[in-house]
Amino acid sequence: MGQVGISYGVLHRGQTTLARSYGYRDKENKLPADEDTLYNIASCTKAFTATACTLLADEGLIDLDAPAQTYIPELKEERATLVDLLAHRCGYARFDLSWVGQRSEVLVSHDELIKRVNSLPRVRPLRYEWLYNNWMYAVAGVVIQRKSKEANYLEFMKNRILKEYGLDRTCIKEEDIPDSNISRAYAASRTGKPIRIAEPPWEESPFTPGGGIRSCVSDMLKWGQQLLEAYTYERKHQTLCRPGIFSPQMIMPRSISYGELERSYGMGFMRLMLPSRLSIGGRNNAVASDVRIPPIGKTHSHILALSHCGENAGALSSFVLIPELDTAIVVLGNTTALGDANELITHVLASQVVDPDATAAVDYEALAESLAERCRHWHQRVLADPLKEHQVSGTSHGPLSEYVGAYRDPELEIPMSVSLENGQLILHQGGKTSQRSPLRHYHYETFQFVTESYDEHVSLGMIDYDDWRVMLVQFERDFLGAVIGLKWWLDADLPPAFLQKQA
Repeated sequence: MGQVGISYGVLHRGQTTLARSYGYRDKENKLPADEDTLYNIASCTKAFTATACTLLADEGLIDLDAPAQTYIPELKEERATLVDLLAHRCGYARFDLSWVGQRSEVLVSHDELIKRVNSLPRVRPLRYEWLYNNWMYAVAGVVIQRKSKEANYLEFMKNRILKEYGLDRTCIKEEDIPDSNISRAYAASRTGKPIRIAEPPWEESPFTPGGGIRSCVSDMLKWGQQLLEAYTYERKHQTLCRPGIFSPQMIMPRSISYGELERSYGMGFMRLMLPSRLSIGGRNNAVASDVRIPPIGKTHSHILALSHCGENAGALSSFVLIPELDTAIVVLGNTTALGDANELITHVLASQVVDPDATAAVDYEALAESLAERCRHWHQRVLADPLKEHQVSGTSHGPLSEYVGAYRDPELEIPMSVSLENGQLILHQGGKTSQRSPLRHYHYETFQFVTESYDEHVSLGMIDYDDWRVMLVQFERDFLGAVIGLKWWLDADLPPAFLQKQA
């Protein structure tokens, strides 16, 4: 599957029973990975952020059931609480493409965050449906900054969680770690060859609370032990009914579940009643949803698993707690690979704990090859073929110079610009000159910036560009023939955004 480096471990009844690594943290310098190698844990960060909010609530500094606007007066949303934010039940459009660009560049600053959140359209009523949304965790980070006694989210995590829980190899800033045992980011080409790619600048990003922490297997197992003890305490003292990271807050849609029993979300954790697949969503579902990964726990059913996976460019993570068996499992990788090996390894490890007799019945090597094969053809199947199928031939466009300019959606606050260089239109997402996508004529006055190949797509870190339509821009003219704006499709539940051309 092209994984450059991967590390995993199991904690069972307070003891680390397994900790192994394969491959490299740094392929170019032949530096091996180990259980202390730092990886970006991506969305497994969310449990840390949710825990931070519960700590502030325990100290009386915030009320998880109070509207977030109580702590951020400039937030337009009047009803959504901290629980709503952390349980993904606010109903707002995801719009991930409006905050992260090529090479993992973050397009929204701390100062712009709340203004941009205020512009997000609501696609479902509040508390109506579970809709995953990274913007809401960014807002939770603002609450943590404003209501804690620390300077910012980074300092709160460092002083109130990482230090207190002894997680001395967990950080956001690399300079907080005294050595160089830090993984670099990679993507796998169609042939499995490693491609070094850019890493998100998390220490500067308002989206760090949703996916910016770095950690290692040894620390994540310590973290797992702390969480297992907290779960046991809450269950013993019957506090699971109050807002907490473990208690169910929102039912997850059946369309993305893989079992017959409970599928719900707490705060930073999915609640999955076995038998179940342990990674709801994730890279395998994104690139090969038709490849069935069997659920685990068929012979040991009705056991609760608390799970979360994560994916950033050059990072895949999986973290599972099975409280009834006093077990924690973590798998960390440094590659946008040909499928998600982390999920398969997690299933193997979890099966050994809950369903050891059934493990051999699943051919995980064959599953891995099926996932890799589907991934190799993903670009052609999902981007190139539909693009060609819907193209109208024999059309023309206007003078390229007429499309040049700055554009902005007055409601969504999304900026974009177009330049002309040596006869080639260049799209700059977020209005940033560092973002450069060549625009090629598609039909009429629609241009496309679909990458030329799978290898180019993953090397640019464009993992969220998973529909050919999001890579089209359609220029619009007024009745006098002047270009007045462009349309860009951002969300499957909404019509294209209209960005007005600026004078």
